[in-house]
Amino acid sequence: MKNIFLLFAVLSPIGLNAKDAAFLWLPPQKPDFSVLTSSMPQKAKLTVACEIEKCADLSKYVQKDKIELSAAPKNMSFVSLIYFPSSIDIDFLKTINDNPSFFALTAADLKKEAEQYYSPSGFVSPYGDLNLSQISLYKALGYSWAAAGANRQKENCLFDYGGFKIPVFEILTSTQQVFLSSCPFFAINDSFYETDYSSSTMEALFSAQDINMLTVSQAIAVSTPDALTENELSFYPWVGYKDYLNSEQLYPYIKTLSLLKNDITLFLNSAPKKEKELLSQYFEAEKLISDIRNGKDISQAEEEASEIIISAYQIMGKSAPDFAYKPFFAKKENKNYEMTVKNKEISFYALNPQLSISEFSVGETEKGLSFVIKSSTQSEIKDLGIYIDINSATGAGNVSLLNSVKNKLYVKNAWDYALIAEKDKIHLYGYSFYSLKKLKTYPLKKDGGNRLFFIPSSDMPQNFEKWKYAVINSYSGNIIDGIYKDIQDGFIYPF
Repeated sequence: MKNIFLLFAVLSPIGLNAKDAAFLWLPPQKPDFSVLTSSMPQKAKLTVACEIEKCADLSKYVQKDKIELSAAPKNMSFVSLIYFPSSIDIDFLKTINDNPSFFALTAADLKKEAEQYYSPSGFVSPYGDLNLSQISLYKALGYSWAAAGANRQKENCLFDYGGFKIPVFEILTSTQQVFLSSCPFFAINDSFYETDYSSSTMEALFSAQDINMLTVSQAIAVSTPDALTENELSFYPWVGYKDYLNSEQLYPYIKTLSLLKNDITLFLNSAPKKEKELLSQYFEAEKLISDIRNGKDISQAEEEASEIIISAYQIMGKSAPDFAYKPFFAKKENKNYEMTVKNKEISFYALNPQLSISEFSVGETEKGLSFVIKSSTQSEIKDLGIYIDINSATGAGNVSLLNSVKNKLYVKNAWDYALIAEKDKIHLYGYSFYSLKKLKTYPLKKDGGNRLFFIPSSDMPQNFEKWKYAVINSYSGNIIDGIYKDIQDGFIYPF
């Protein structure tokens, strides 16, 4: 389901009609801008925040009075985490040096390059994170506003810090939300995805007859801000840093990038002509974070990172330091289950005889999918739930488990289908468009310690080998054990 962690209290009117609202779209990594030319109403307006290359392409064929283009960091990076890691409340990250000078260098370079194609009025960190260092820099570079999540101390829709405006955005999930919220600023955040995930939301927004779409700058102009002091410049991001990184395995890589940024900054102080070449190398290294989140193999990413970093030091005429040759990512192995895929079947085998599920398999037949659960002789299966994520898309599916289980699935692997055992039956649940539905019920056969059931191909998609699985054995809402990669901070990471 969508990553919505912002709760807004009822606020006083700020000068906008209830049906007027500003919309900020953060396109995916491979955007299709045709929706803006084919479906966007003539009177509608929109603000788009994207990397220079994408916004430059967009600026060529949209009407400038309809589309407001704002700046965004290279790789749509999580600015606080990548450039100001010591501000993150995690012990390991607090030990990493911040890189404000490097961020100022890249932000100034970005502004200069962007102005060759368009004039960005605001700056958008894709995850709504904002701090004093960023605000001071954006203001110095000539931006008039920066997007943010909810303020940690005050409840309002728009803030002012020394003449610089900070609109507070909600993540848009439906057009109805526009009328329920007291605030007029909404973000459609696709920056996590490779292709458009919110196209249906955009279509619904464009077809709504009772919403007057404004750009962010237009909404700011007719709104009354609340002044902030320096001590109040703290905001909740739209997306948590753990969701951005996908795993604590990447924490050490944040430190590696910090060391690289510091060395590049020191080198460029005396050799500025190498700036473009070195920044290109750095951003290739940084991009591996999103590549891993989108499924790149960590071993392959580690090899590429080493090559990029060594190349950067070659450009600086230096020998690469030791960290360029060491593993960048913390290794994590699940020692409970082994997964195999062969002959149209995916299977999980227990490596620990104490586990309640000794084997779980899904196999494809001509008529559908066959499921087999083999129980251990040393532990009992109580309440069985099988949770399936078919697309690994952040924002799709349900993170909450059934059977009253208190834990939740990691947001990127929220379930689209759930199979819940009840005596001699297995119930199939589906979750889409923020709605939980019980779809079908099938017979559950028991043969000794085995449980078997069959689902026709018409009831579920057939690319089962690419799905993510979490098989949970619970009792009274508490997890006994199950098949999953890990549990961290109450979140389950499926296989």
